[in-house]
Amino acid sequence: MPRKVKLDDIEEGQILAETLSNKYDQVLIKKGTSLNLDSHIRVLKMWGINEISIYDDLVDASNSSLNNEEIANIGALLLSELEWNIKNENDKFLFDIAVLSRIGKTNYE
Repeated sequence: MPRKVKLDDIEEGQILAETLSNKYDQVLIKKGTSLNLDSHIRVLKMWGINEISIYDDLVDASNSSLNNEEIANIGALLLSELEWNIKNENDKFLFDIAVLSRIGKTNYE
């Protein structure tokens, strides 16, 4: 279940639960993005956004029917955390299982 968080309480890697747009309806940060404190906070401050909606964990995020781009963002975060380079099809298969596990999916077929 998403929850509202004040800008000062955002933590690195939290998953955005809503797409954020500016007053001109231009997308600033897409739903499902893993937040980076430096760049994303700067954008939010610039547009006067003081509160956002985030997921408490990746299971919540996965239950919100994430699209492929959002899942890719989670995969990028996982690769960064693991400091792992995918070298072959077996690595890719294991990585895909890790991403599915991270978003709370248990059926890997």
